[in-house]
Amino acid sequence: RFLNYLKGGRNNSFDQGRGYIHMGIGACYVLMPSFFKYFDELDNKVFLYGEEAYLAGQLMEVNGKIFYEPDAIVHHEESATLAKVASKTKYGYMKSSYYDYKKYL
Repeated sequence: RFLNYLKGGRNNSFDQGRGYIHMGIGACYVLMPSFFKYFDELDNKVFLYGEEAYLAGQLMEVNGKIFYEPDAIVHHEESATLAKVASKTKYGYMKSSYYDYKKYL
C-alpha cells in the first residue's frame, strides 16, 4: 500500500533523497492498484491547491505510504491550469480549501 511521488517540473533545493515521505508537493503522482482497494476516487474537496494534503490524508486513514522518487523524470507544463485565472480567483480557491487542508499538515 503505497503511492509513488514523482518529481514535478521544479528543481527545488529542499528535495530529499528517495524514500517514504508524509506529503509531497508536486505535479505527478502515480496511484498503485492497492490505492483503489480502499478508495474509489481521490478526495476532491478542493479544485486547486492542496490536493497533496488530501491525498496524504486519505493514505493516512488506511496506513498507506507515499514514496518519493527523485530520479523519475516527468515533463510538466508548470501552472498551465492557472495561466489565465485571475489572482483574486486563485486566492478564492486557496481560501475556500484552507480549513479542511490544514487538518492534513
